[in-house]
Parts: sequence; C-alpha cells; structure tokens
Amino acid sequence: MKHQRTILASAAIALIGLFALPAMAQDADVPGEAIFKTNLEFVRFTVNGKRDWENHEYSARNKTLVIMGLDRTEETTIELIPRQEGYHPQTFVLTEADYKRAVARHNGRRVKVFRAKKKVKFSKNKPKPAHKAKSAHKAKSAHKAKSAHKAKSAHKAKSAHQAKSAKPVKPTKRK
Repeated sequence: MKHQRTILASAAIALIGLFALPAMAQDADVPGEAIFKTNLEFVRFTVNGKRDWENHEYSARNKTLVIMGLDRTEETTIELIPRQEGYHPQTFVLTEADYKRAVARHNGRRVKVFRAKKKVKFSKNKPKPAHKAKSAHKAKSAHKAKSAHKAKSAHKAKSAHQAKSAKPVKPTKRK
C-alpha cells in the first residue's frame, strides 16, 4: 500500500515536471513589448539608436505607442522624440525587471506576452533669457570686488577669533 502511494506520487511529480519545464523554456523565447502612454500624438522613437523599427503601432487616439519584438534579456534604450516643436525628448532604459507577464489576444488566440508600461509627459522648452555680455574691464573689476570682500570677511573672522581667545581685561576705575 505504501509502495503504491510512493509510485503514484512520483508519477504525479514527473507529469507536472513534464508540463512545467517546457512552459518555463518558452518564457525565454517570448519577446517583450513596451507600451508608452504619452500626452502627444505620433511620437517618433529610436530603439538602441536605430530609427528603423517596423514592429510598432499607435493606439488610443495615436497617443499610445506600442513597440513589439524587444529582447527582454538585454538592456534596451528607447528615446521618445516628440514631433511638435518646443518639447524635450525623453530617454528610457528598459531592463529585464521592467517586463511583467500578461496574456493578450492576437488574431483571436490567447498569447503570452511580457510588457513594460510607462507613462510619459513631455514638458515644453522654456526660453532662456539672453545674457548680456560683460566687457573685459567690468569682469576684472567684479572679480577684484569679490576677492576684496572675501579678504575683509576673513580678516573679521580672524580678529573675532583672537578677541574670544584673549583673557578679559578688568576695567580700572579713575579717580
């Protein structure tokens, strides 16, 4: 009786192992997807510096970019470049830890995918105020004024330290 239970238990473990191991091996073969939800339409992008990436699509009023076929085992650098003028591009580095397992439907079939989701808000470039060019004479006089101020403050600190460390003198009364 005990022998029969042991055989049955080991057979069950072997069956579980037979079905679980191929599933684990398939996880390594599944490429990754990166989903970027942006505040701008039709964002251009580069994947590891390459502009020609054909496996992508736009959705949700063209503000969501889905990049498919990414290698999950290596670091992937993705730069998002807005098409509208006056916005900063943003760069993301995706690692293996960024991808989460999900089930998606492609052509009516359930397919296992690994997705990395990011929300991106592009900020506008702020115009920089024009700096006035200083003449060489004004720059030298400003430098001299700064160094003179530093020397005075150092002298005051030194004399204040000497005054604290000296013995106090008792005032004498005059007759």
